[in-house]
Amino acid sequence: MRSPNIATDADLYEIENLAADPDRTVERTMQRIAPWSGKVVIDVGAGTGFHLDRFHDAAAHVIAVEPDPALRIRMMRRITDNRLERTSVIGAIAVDIPLRDHCVDIVHSRFAYFFGPGCEPGIAELKRIVRPGGAAFIIDNDLRSGTFASWIHAGYPDRPLDHDEIESFWTDQGFTITRLESSWSFDNRDDLEWVVHLEFPADKAARFVADHPSNEIEYNLLLIHRTFAPLIGSPLDTSLTTTAGTRQVVSGPGARRISITETQCANSSSSISVGTRSARIPRIEKGADPW
Repeated sequence: MRSPNIATDADLYEIENLAADPDRTVERTMQRIAPWSGKVVIDVGAGTGFHLDRFHDAAAHVIAVEPDPALRIRMMRRITDNRLERTSVIGAIAVDIPLRDHCVDIVHSRFAYFFGPGCEPGIAELKRIVRPGGAAFIIDNDLRSGTFASWIHAGYPDRPLDHDEIESFWTDQGFTITRLESSWSFDNRDDLEWVVHLEFPADKAARFVADHPSNEIEYNLLLIHRTFAPLIGSPLDTSLTTTAGTRQVVSGPGARRISITETQCANSSSSISVGTRSARIPRIEKGADPW
C-alpha cells in the first residue's frame, strides 16, 4: 500500500520532513539506546531516503528498503548527490526483506507499515534479520498529546483510535515506548499551509491553519523500540556483510563518478535510472544469499 502523503506529492513531503523534529530528538534518543557507529543500519520504508544521511556518517553500511519504484528512483538520486557510498537500496516490503538471517544491527522505520495490530508479520521479519543484541526502532505519532494529535482527532473523526490497545500491542510484543516531545518548525507560512493541506482534508486544513498563527506546531512522537537479546554462549558477529557488487553511477554537474552498492533482490528484476546511466538489478533464485 502506498503512503498517501509522500505518494501524492513527494516534493511537498520533503518540506514536511525538513520541518519535522528540528532538534533531531529521535536520533539523539536512538543513539543513547543503541549507537550505530560501525554497525549495519536498515531503514524499512525509506521513501525517498530523507533520513539515510543521518546514519551514513557513522554506520558501517546503510540499507534502504522501499517498495515504491518511483520513490526508489528519487532515493537513488539522493544517494549519488549526497555521496552516500556505503548504501544499498532494496525494492521490497516489510514482511519479505530479501536478506539472510541476523545480518543487520539497527532497524529504523518511521511512519511506515508498523502501526500496531496487524503488523505481526513485519515484526517476525525484524526478528529474523536483526542480529542478537541488535535493536529495532519504530517511530509513530503520539496521538495522546500535542497540537498535531488534536488535529488528527478533529480531522479524521471517523477513524477512532484505541491508544491503550495500540500501546498494549507493542508492549506485548516486547517493545518499550518512549514519548518524545517534538515539533514541526516551518521557515514560512506558505510551507506550513501546503503541508497541512497535504495531511488533512481541505476544509479541516483551512480551519487548522487559520486558528494557528505560529509557524511551529507541537508534534509529539512515540519511539517504539526493542533490543533483541544476545544468544547465550554465542559470540556476536558484528562484521559487515559483503554486498552483491558495486557499479559506477554518473550523476550531477560535470558527470562526477562515485561508487554505490546494489543489493540483489530475490524473485525480482528491476531497472533503476540514476543520472545518465541505468543500473540493472538481476534476478536471483529464492533462498539464495543476496549478500
